[in-house]
Amino acid sequence: MKIIYVTNSLIPSNTANSINVVKMTSALKKYFDFTILIGRCNKLINTDKFKFYSVKPDFKIFLYKNYKLKFLNNIIFFIYSINKILKYKPDILYLRNL
Repeated sequence: MKIIYVTNSLIPSNTANSINVVKMTSALKKYFDFTILIGRCNKLINTDKFKFYSVKPDFKIFLYKNYKLKFLNNIIFFIYSINKILKYKPDILYLRNL
């Protein structure tokens, strides 16, 4: 089974929300064959996302890069997420903070 976890959290980040999202995705991988996390890219922290959160790199992370047009970011992120969802056709779609 496939699951996609979609959140508008910045990744990587030290906030509790971002930590919970990545740890939850890692935990979901134990129960699903194919797991994807879709989130927003934090340009301030440029590091390996899996090492940053101390999780195994056994799921995919797709990060949307925010643009200076802040009023369009949510619309573009929505389109980006829909594109990934249609491409991978998950059995379960888990959404957070949308």
